[in-house]
Amino acid sequence: FFGFSANYLTGNFNGDREYYEDDINNIYNQPTDPLDQNTSGFQTFYFNDILGWEMDAWEWRFGFAFKWISILSIGGSAKLSTKYNIKEDYYLDGYSLFDRNYEISLEPSTSYLEYEITTPPEFSLGASLDLYLVNISAQATFIDYSQMAFSGNLSKDLINGNNKIIKENFRPVLNYNLGAEVTIPFTEIRGRAGLMYLPSPYENDPENFDRVYLTLGAGIVAGDALKFDVAYSYGFWETYGDNYGENQSRVYQKIDSQTFLVTTTIMF
Repeated sequence: FFGFSANYLTGNFNGDREYYEDDINNIYNQPTDPLDQNTSGFQTFYFNDILGWEMDAWEWRFGFAFKWISILSIGGSAKLSTKYNIKEDYYLDGYSLFDRNYEISLEPSTSYLEYEITTPPEFSLGASLDLYLVNISAQATFIDYSQMAFSGNLSKDLINGNNKIIKENFRPVLNYNLGAEVTIPFTEIRGRAGLMYLPSPYENDPENFDRVYLTLGAGIVAGDALKFDVAYSYGFWETYGDNYGENQSRVYQKIDSQTFLVTTTIMF
C-alpha cells in the first residue's frame, strides 16, 4: 500500500505573563546597580509581556506498508519540512521599585512581525507482528531538530542569529513507540497498551528531560461498519523555563500529563 496526505494547519496562540519578585526578607539592602546608589533597598520587580500569534501551514506526508510474510507487516512514512507562516504581536512592560519611592521603568514597547519557521522533516519506520490474538507493533521516528530555520520579513542579523542558536542548541533524536493489542477470545473487544519515549531535542539535556508516555486503551467492533475506542495516556518528564533573560529567573518543573480519548469510526 502507498498513500499520502495533505493537511492544512491553522491556529492562534495568546499569552499574557506577569511576574512579581519581592524582597520579603529584606536581603537586598545594597545597591543592585553599583553605579546607582538609588538602587539600594530593592522592594519589587514587575515584568509583563503579551504575545499573540496567528499561524498557518501546509503539511505533506507520504507512506507505505507491505506484508512481508503472513504474520509480519512493515511500513514507513515521511513528513516533509513544514513552513509555518506566523504573524506576531508583542507587548513588553516592566519596572523596579526601591526605597524612597525610587523607580526604574521600561518604556512600554510593542512590535508586529511576520516571518516563517520551517520545521524539520520526519522519517518513520515500523513493523507489526500478528500472532492471532496478540498483535505487537514498534516504530522509530528520526527527527533532526537542528534543521529548524527562521526566514521571512526579519532582519538578516536576527535570522542568522536565531538559526545559529538552533544549530548550537538542538540535536537529532530518535523517538520510540511500542504497543500491543490483545483480542479477547470469542468477542470483538480488544485491549491495548503502549509506551512512547521521546528524547529531549535540546543538546546536553539530561535523561530526566526526556518525555515518557504510558498508554492503555480498549476498542470494540460493532458490526461491519462501526468501531468504538477509548484510550488513556499518562506522560511525565522534567524541564525548566526562563521567565526572562537566560538563567536569571528560572523555574524547574516536574510535569505530569493525562489525556483521555474517545473515538468513533464509521467505515463505508
